[in-house]
Amino acid sequence: MPQPAAPTTAPELILFNGVIYTGEGLAEDKPVTVQAIAIGDGKVLAVGTTAAITRLAARKTRLLNLRSAAFVFPGFNDAHTHMGSAGRTKLNVDLTGVKSLADMLAKVQTFANAAPAGHWLTGGNWDHTLWEQKTLPTRQDLDQVTGAHPTFLGRIDGHIAIANSAALKAAGITGKTIPPQGGAIDLDPTGQPTGILRESAQGLVDKVIPPPSHDERRRGDELAIADALSHGITSVQDFSDWDDFLVYEEMEKEGKLNLRITEWLPFKAPLNELIKMRAHHDANDPMLHTGFLKGLNTRSRSSTKWPSSAPAPASSWASTPSETRQPPWPSTRLKRPNSRNKPRPSLNTFLAALPASPTKSGTKNFPAPGTTLRRTRLLLRAS
Repeated sequence: MPQPAAPTTAPELILFNGVIYTGEGLAEDKPVTVQAIAIGDGKVLAVGTTAAITRLAARKTRLLNLRSAAFVFPGFNDAHTHMGSAGRTKLNVDLTGVKSLADMLAKVQTFANAAPAGHWLTGGNWDHTLWEQKTLPTRQDLDQVTGAHPTFLGRIDGHIAIANSAALKAAGITGKTIPPQGGAIDLDPTGQPTGILRESAQGLVDKVIPPPSHDERRRGDELAIADALSHGITSVQDFSDWDDFLVYEEMEKEGKLNLRITEWLPFKAPLNELIKMRAHHDANDPMLHTGFLKGLNTRSRSSTKWPSSAPAPASSWASTPSETRQPPWPSTRLKRPNSRNKPRPSLNTFLAALPASPTKSGTKNFPAPGTTLRRTRLLLRAS
């Protein structure tokens, strides 16, 4: 192996006598490992043999002997996170891994008994597919243990949530409520809500839940970041509230942000707001910056309500030929970049190229109701 050139920055830390995986050689199925690594100013300065790298040490360099027993691996990247909601789940009812409906209700009851009167119970991460009886919970199940607390608990995939009767009442949801486009309200055989809300219908309850205070949001974000780091995740592509991004920014200014975060921006936000968000923070900041647009476009159904007798899909709708409709405009395609070196279409270019459907007021809107769309993560840059 060639001798590493002396770095211009003195190493702050040198790890040596280890098995250090560089990430090279994956395509050939011959991963490259080295004995030592020099780190400084938040960067890898050099890798090589123990003898070559330890010679780079300065007076203040910390030397750590791995004694041939430790394996060093680059940090993981999580390409799709919701750090804000994950943190708030940890502050509220965390149902991750519960093995049955009974276990779920027991955890909810414990939290309800300790919560102040009228406090909303939120959180979730339940997964009924782990249960022996793979049946979705109902509002009546929650009503048994939540008392007067409005309760809204999301499933682990985020596509479904369960509300108790108090939460449905607060949101004004009845058997006659028409769900928003892309959403569904499960009904029982009598035509009343079961408590299961799907996709965009969850927003009917979300909008009446009191927002977290700044301190609550900060505590939740700190918990989510700490959890990511504890599992070896050192960078994420995140889609959280803008207020969460402002918390990350606050943490970075205090020197307390130890996770690299690329924050997606909401596709549905007005263009002038997206431009302001993009300009708010240095796009070249390696620790924190905004990234792509993120949108979830779900298939609409011929029926706007999902009967409780229908089988529960794994995540979202199960599309059949009778449920799809042709878009009212000619097909418009944007070539997906096949190389990181090729420029991506700008946000303005994309919006200008997208056909629009007229509305009653004469303005333009997209997409038109009833359009079948695929879930898409658009790789766009702000111009």
